[in-house]
Amino acid sequence: MDVNGLHDCFVATLQADQNVRKQAELKLREAEQTPGFSGACLDILSTDGVNPAVKSACVIYFKNKVTKSWDPESRRALDKDEKPIIRERLIPAIIKSDKQLRNQFFPILTSIIAFDYPHSWPEFLPTTIGLFQNPQDTSSIYAGLVCFSELTRHYRWKTNEDRSQELDPIIRQYFPSLLQIGNALVEDVSSHSTYESGDMVKLILKIYKFVTYHDLPEPLREQEQVVAWGTFHVRVINMSLPQNVMEIDEDDRKLSPWVKSQKWGYANLFRLFSRYASKSIAQKYNYDGFKKLFITGFVPELLKVYFTRIEQWRHSQVWLSNECLSLLVEFIEHCVLQKALWSLVEPHVNYLISDFAFPILIPNEDVLDMFENDPHEYINMIMDVYEEASSPQMAVLGLLFTLVDKRKKTTLEPIMQFAYNKLVAFQSIPETLEIAKEKESVLRIMGAVVHELTVKKSPYYSQMESFFATFIFPNFKSQFPFLRARTCEVSCKFQSVELTNPENLSTLFQGVFECFKDDKHLPVELGAALALQAFIDVPQFKEAMSTIIVPTVERLLDLSNKIDNDAVSAVIQECVESFSEQLQPFGLGVMQRLSEQLLRLLREIKDAQSNDSDDYDDDSTKEMAALGVINTMITVLLSFENSAETVMKLEECYFPVIEFALTSDLEDYFAEIAELIENSTFLSRSVSPWMWRVFELLMISFKEGSALEFIDEMLAPLKNYLVYGASHLKTNQGYKDALFSVYQSLDPSDSELSLYGSNIVSVSSELAQNFILCLQEDSVPYLPLILTRTVQFLQSEDPAHASGLRYSIELSDVIIAALTQQPANSLSLLSEQQFLPQFFQLWGKIIPSLKRVYDLKLSTLGLLSIINLSSETLVALKLDSVLPQIGKLLGSLLARLPEAIQQLERKRASFNPESSDVIGGGHFDDYESDKEWEDEEGDPEGDEYLKFLESESKKLSQGGFYDDDDEEDFEDDPFSNTSLDPINVFQAFKEAFINSQQTDPNKHALICSQLTPQDQEVLTKASAI
Repeated sequence: MDVNGLHDCFVATLQADQNVRKQAELKLREAEQTPGFSGACLDILSTDGVNPAVKSACVIYFKNKVTKSWDPESRRALDKDEKPIIRERLIPAIIKSDKQLRNQFFPILTSIIAFDYPHSWPEFLPTTIGLFQNPQDTSSIYAGLVCFSELTRHYRWKTNEDRSQELDPIIRQYFPSLLQIGNALVEDVSSHSTYESGDMVKLILKIYKFVTYHDLPEPLREQEQVVAWGTFHVRVINMSLPQNVMEIDEDDRKLSPWVKSQKWGYANLFRLFSRYASKSIAQKYNYDGFKKLFITGFVPELLKVYFTRIEQWRHSQVWLSNECLSLLVEFIEHCVLQKALWSLVEPHVNYLISDFAFPILIPNEDVLDMFENDPHEYINMIMDVYEEASSPQMAVLGLLFTLVDKRKKTTLEPIMQFAYNKLVAFQSIPETLEIAKEKESVLRIMGAVVHELTVKKSPYYSQMESFFATFIFPNFKSQFPFLRARTCEVSCKFQSVELTNPENLSTLFQGVFECFKDDKHLPVELGAALALQAFIDVPQFKEAMSTIIVPTVERLLDLSNKIDNDAVSAVIQECVESFSEQLQPFGLGVMQRLSEQLLRLLREIKDAQSNDSDDYDDDSTKEMAALGVINTMITVLLSFENSAETVMKLEECYFPVIEFALTSDLEDYFAEIAELIENSTFLSRSVSPWMWRVFELLMISFKEGSALEFIDEMLAPLKNYLVYGASHLKTNQGYKDALFSVYQSLDPSDSELSLYGSNIVSVSSELAQNFILCLQEDSVPYLPLILTRTVQFLQSEDPAHASGLRYSIELSDVIIAALTQQPANSLSLLSEQQFLPQFFQLWGKIIPSLKRVYDLKLSTLGLLSIINLSSETLVALKLDSVLPQIGKLLGSLLARLPEAIQQLERKRASFNPESSDVIGGGHFDDYESDKEWEDEEGDPEGDEYLKFLESESKKLSQGGFYDDDDEEDFEDDPFSNTSLDPINVFQAFKEAFINSQQTDPNKHALICSQLTPQDQEVLTKASAI
């Protein structure tokens, strides 16, 4: 391989001329197929004097080739002869690399170790350890730590059971050397100014993280090692950051390896505590010896360090990154949950409130500047609902919440006293900017603990209306818009307080609506919109809103277009549900605007996916906004339940949305699109031309495989097309064939389908039943294939499902549906499959367990179809002997059917949308209604949650099929129609029974031969209905 020529290619890729770059890239693609390419890349990377930009281009290309091609199963796998050369030369190349290049070697090492260590690269470990031998050779030590970190990353997700034989000897033999290197770097103050020293300390901490992240190795549970490594972590945490780091801007400062080292110090200690030394839902391993040592011997001293760091930070003596502060607070919060450690935190509660939580929640200049000049970012980053996980503010609010949730007897009173004193003091002084900022902090503190103040068992509940009116309401009129926004947000959390004073209700309404009309400050407008949602169920508030609901919704629609966030859509949805009658005349306009907004969002999301995957990753807010708009559209649609004509006009509004989502494969929205289609066809009880166009798009999506991934969600609209569009389907052979193709694609043996979480047998059975029953005689050509597949399912020896009642019912229903359309041929096919006796045995077994009206009706019709066969046909099929059994089974079915029908009607009649839980409104009137006003120890929900996870895991292990509990839910759905709803089964029975009596008395006598007097009475009554 010509190294100079390859060097020139990389030089050319950096040229400004696009044509030169393209030619160079083509030559590189050719060159990488040439033997010796990787070695030539390593020659360039190891040669002194090569332009750093060229080395950077070279290492990136080399990294991509190795990571994609090292797997021997890869389509472009590296040549076996090339791999030893790369392994031999890789570590020397790392030693000679600067920090920018060195980072590119991490993924290369990860890939090679994953496939080759230790069997094909046994010398990797001794070579790596050999780099630590010369304490004066910093480059070698640095490279050794890079290699060692990637080696330990290899064990990160393995349990001790899977790794101890390999990993434990490495820890015992070589971790003391790592600790020695780390301590030397921390002690040597002169080295703190160098990037390399900080990065080496960071690598050592990450090595410790990798081996302790998923499981705690036995050598590191020993007292000596716990103390040694714990001390090292504390030394890193306690370090004063170098002067050259402190001189950097704060945004760039957190990128310093010394700052990252401190972050990993806090993170490792928190991980050890929460995962291995305390009870929590994340706990899986029980290491009692370590737990006792850590809790009694280490945490008390560590808490002293942490409270000292808080004090130093409070007085600007040290600087802590947001990540470090957050992790520090989370550690203290976790101590609050532990009975053995609460006594160590309790003496500091007042300090934590007044000198830590209060100042940290005061907005700084950057936050206020963001409020004024970048309101969208403010909404995403500052308001509680949207704040970053690594935010110290969120960590502090979490700590306050936990203090009053778990230790309310000792913490709620001091928090309330602090807030009260501050708020009283604010009343007597003019509201300057500084005072407004402090008010904001107090309001956030109140927001974190309000859940314990507004439950009726709270000793503070009786004072809350007065508190609300005295200290919260006045801030609606603050001259500072950021405080008005916070007032709206905190007011929402007082929604369960019953306001008895009409003046207070009036003040609340006026305050919220004045803020809602503030179109100059988006966060204020949004906060007020959310407050509208919070109080919409208060009668007086609702009455006042009803007079201005149309302009309010229009304003909400405008706001929704300004803010790509699902919160506003939820408010609109609530308004539509609460004021459906007033908004109906404007429903088309609302739907049109929502559709236009959604189409814009979907196009922007699609563009982001197509153009730049990195931007797309950051677009989750826009995605959630789109989902919120779709759900609001569904709510608007449902408000027109009794107007099929209007529904068709609404369909015209949102057809472009459905079309774009399906043709653009925006699969994240397929579930909601399916719900929109389902509700459209259900409400109109028909299929409009718009929905037939959607059907064609759906069939294309199924053919391409996209919609198949969402078959659970798509089943309901497919059923509606069959139930409400059967007459049109019968006239279109292409449509029928397309639907049958969907059924054929539902193959339980398809491993990909099982990944979608679908119960394929259940879905395919339900689709087949509706296909047969709705298309009737037009389904006959498809019956042989459907029956053959169904029999194969029933004959399968799958122990997880074959014995399940629901499984048997659903598959049997397919055969029974076929019997209702073509009984003789269907029975003959079962006989050819040698399954006829087994089917009748199974049918007789499941009939006593049937509960659903649909199943009772279908089995009745299936049995009647057999009765209607001639005696000659029955004899030929050897079924004349089962006629007495059929008579008794009919008696059983018809005895239970009237009550089942009445029960279903009662369910439908009792449904009241107003009685259901309000989704998105955040109503918590009954919060802790059964909870005593006492402190709690530990994490009482943990065990129940673990049991829940266990049960869900069990379900997953069954491959997406039922467990026993699923059968409890196998009941009639009062909100769906079936193809059997119009059929009067009693009339069908009467006709069949009389016909057999008149045309074939012998057959009739056989049917009645084993009927008891009770059975006879049932059949007589059924004939009279």
